[in-house]
Amino acid sequence: MPVPVVLGVVFTPIEIDAMKAAAKLISDTINAKIALNLNDTERQNLSKVADERFVYVAKSVKEFAVDFPALNGIGYTLPNANNDFETYYDLGTVWTLLSEATERATEVQMVAGHFIFKFATDQYANAIRYIRNRRKFR
Repeated sequence: MPVPVVLGVVFTPIEIDAMKAAAKLISDTINAKIALNLNDTERQNLSKVADERFVYVAKSVKEFAVDFPALNGIGYTLPNANNDFETYYDLGTVWTLLSEATERATEVQMVAGHFIFKFATDQYANAIRYIRNRRKFR
């Protein structure tokens, strides 16, 4: 969709408060379970599942671990793996919705910023033109 000529969108204070409350609810819900604050090195050192590895991990936790329990490690139990699998999967669906919402909010904010910056630069150009014209007719 091309950039509109006019944004024409205004959110009511109630709508803004509802969006903020929804975002806060997500953070509060996660923080009530566990509050993580990983630094960059810790994040980089974590194993990543990613889309291409998800099927492998799902088969490992949901099938192989059940069919071949002797292969499971002793330091990290299958119930823990199942809990973390569910958390990973469930938060993935939340993340998808958050990403879509972030993209929508980003685009609307970018277009709004474009128009208000254009307004400000037009205003500045008009002021300069006014000053120059005023000097000509004195």
